[in-house]
Amino acid sequence: MSEEPEGRFSGMKSGLSRESIGSRLRAIRNTLGSIPRATVLHYTILSIILTLTALIRLLPLRYGAYISEFDPYFAFNNMREIVVNGWESWYRYVDTTAWYPFGRESVTTSYPGTAFIGAMIYFFLRDLGITVSLYDVAVYTPVLMGAFTVFVTYFFARDLWGKSAGLFAALFLGFNSSLLSRTSLGFFDNEEIGIPAMILTFLFFIRAVNPTRSLNGTLLYSFLSSLSLTWMAFSWGSFRYAAEVLGLFALALVVLKRYSPRLLLAFGITQGFFLYSGTQIPLLGYVFIRDSTTLALVGVMGILILVQLSRMTTTGT
Repeated sequence: MSEEPEGRFSGMKSGLSRESIGSRLRAIRNTLGSIPRATVLHYTILSIILTLTALIRLLPLRYGAYISEFDPYFAFNNMREIVVNGWESWYRYVDTTAWYPFGRESVTTSYPGTAFIGAMIYFFLRDLGITVSLYDVAVYTPVLMGAFTVFVTYFFARDLWGKSAGLFAALFLGFNSSLLSRTSLGFFDNEEIGIPAMILTFLFFIRAVNPTRSLNGTLLYSFLSSLSLTWMAFSWGSFRYAAEVLGLFALALVVLKRYSPRLLLAFGITQGFFLYSGTQIPLLGYVFIRDSTTLALVGVMGILILVQLSRMTTTGT
């Protein structure tokens, strides 16, 4: 038997009574009151750091909201082509406003990551019903990515040395001149995407090789590390630096006799998916397989396999 409308409305009224609202507010107050003051202070400081990080990057607004320098304009043109004509149009796009009179062929002269991220942000805001121009997305995205870089750096340092180190690292990087120059208002270029992707690569890899991590956790973080490194490769030519750092880190663990099968698994997943995806970047292609960076990573992988085989032979398993 269906409930009468009066019954439903009476239930709503009882739920909105003064006593009911008062009890719910008291429950919320008690929950918030149980949070340690140190935790509240910690995340308040982090919020302030992130706010200051964004504000200092917005200082060029006193001169106006403009895209700065040549390369950011090229990335903006790529993003506009994607939004207007679809994702696949980037592979055929020739920017006739650059390198007159022949123009610049995007697919063979640039990495698509920055333009793709800008287009994703634009589509996301449009789907939310927020009206914003492509130009404004290009202008303000570096500020957003700068704050995001500081945010992920906090987690990276916190995982290594604790919460206080995380706050210090976030504060230091938020005002670091090198990062500031690459994530300031209007600098819509590769570094704004590549730098946070690099830090995420290191963060996820450190978590993947953590000896206290479960097997499922290792698999998950290895995949996330590889995904971050791949996205960095799609966005910034300095991805080779991040890939080689992981290789050196793995070798250091072997030399320090801290090798474990978990390291082989994490390194294999991270680098394997990354190397395959690198060949799909038009600017690199299958020539990437013969790159010195690729050969070095394959060599490290070979060393890890030999160490594992040696351990298996020694233990008889």
